[in-house]
Amino acid sequence: MTISSPRLRTRMTLPPRVGSSWNLGRYDLNFFGTWIHLAGYPETGMHPAGIPTTEDAAFLKAEACVDELHAGPPYLTGGPFRKIKVENSYANGGMQGNGVYESGSTQYSFSGVGFGPIRYTGGYYNPQFPGDLIDVINVKQALTTDYLVPAIASLGDSAWDKTKPRIENAGLGVALAELRDVPKMLSTSARIFDGAWKLALKKTNSKKFASGILAPKKAADHFLNHNFGWVPFVKDVHGFISTVIDSDDIIRRISDGNGKWQRRRATLVNDYRETKIASGDGYMVTPYGSLQDGLMSRTPTYEVWEQKTTLATTVGSFTYYRPEFDPTSDDYMSLLRKLQRQLAIHGARISPSNIYKATPWTWLIDWVSNAGHWVNLVNDMAIDGMVARYLYLHHFSLRRVVLKQVLPFKSGGDKTLEFSRLVEVKQRKGAETPYGFGLSWDNLSPKQIAILAALGVTRS
Repeated sequence: MTISSPRLRTRMTLPPRVGSSWNLGRYDLNFFGTWIHLAGYPETGMHPAGIPTTEDAAFLKAEACVDELHAGPPYLTGGPFRKIKVENSYANGGMQGNGVYESGSTQYSFSGVGFGPIRYTGGYYNPQFPGDLIDVINVKQALTTDYLVPAIASLGDSAWDKTKPRIENAGLGVALAELRDVPKMLSTSARIFDGAWKLALKKTNSKKFASGILAPKKAADHFLNHNFGWVPFVKDVHGFISTVIDSDDIIRRISDGNGKWQRRRATLVNDYRETKIASGDGYMVTPYGSLQDGLMSRTPTYEVWEQKTTLATTVGSFTYYRPEFDPTSDDYMSLLRKLQRQLAIHGARISPSNIYKATPWTWLIDWVSNAGHWVNLVNDMAIDGMVARYLYLHHFSLRRVVLKQVLPFKSGGDKTLEFSRLVEVKQRKGAETPYGFGLSWDNLSPKQIAILAALGVTRS
């Protein structure tokens, strides 16, 4: 299979007024009932300050795509892919808030013209986004680098763990090993309930309350006891009960897939978050200044919100082989094979993974590292003979920054202008080896390579 070098394609859509001066609006003075245009004053003819006039920075939409050309059609293989789109929804040469706004009783004096109230006929443009730490001004440079691209390397381990077929459906072995901690867990919980009961029966002063059940040490003990004691223990018990009930279906499913390629999908992340990153008083749009102040009933306000959508999914083709799940073997229905199948689906096998999970304090190791993944990977390769013909991680990120500018006009009341810009990134990454991400073919043993060759999986 011939694969070309990665190619980069970019395109940019420019607004129609790049490099040209233009007016956002006009000011007029009401001099004894006659409206006089204030031509030539500082805020009358306005090119939006801060908007660059070169196509390096002013754009409606900019896109960059990095991919590979593969042999086809038909296209049977894929490769790394990355597409970035940056878009300004406010750069269309138009404005927001177009209207006619008057200063009411606030009067101005202009030499050679007269004095009186003013009005502004026009709109608002050139939004600023305080609090947004991502600079997209040098968009041409940003598109060809990783500056706007979220890091996805940390999802590689989860991609393998959550996409692979599951042989163990419960954690009976680990639950049995953790029975030794149940008396201590009960004791800790009992102390918490005892303290809560006493607190409910009598009033306590602040000194006693500070040293009671909500003291930092006791609160921390209760937190750890709940999250790393009862929660996983109850989860294991629930998993054991569910596996017992569905054991026939589980064994049938595993047996049907034993030694066969299975296409599987998984969702790793599906998250939406909206966060206010800035707010305050003042103008974040043009025009602004003393003439605009006269149009307002109070100081304008603004908010800047960050809206982030993240979706990470996987797709892969896996196979595994366990002799006890092979329906074609002569001893498939023997008592020994039946026992092995039950031990396997209930997670009671003596394996590196179960020994590791049953070892005290390994939960803390997994809290700060991915050691548990590598132990599970050894388990997958050495015991279950599991490999992937391909495994792809797809990542979608949409980041939208929104400015909400409230302009409290004397004539017409409050008006909220909303400007936004977005950065959208799509990525696809393939596993480096049939054993997942973070490995290379040079790390594989001769035995592993021989197994892959027997399965028809070769290095591209």
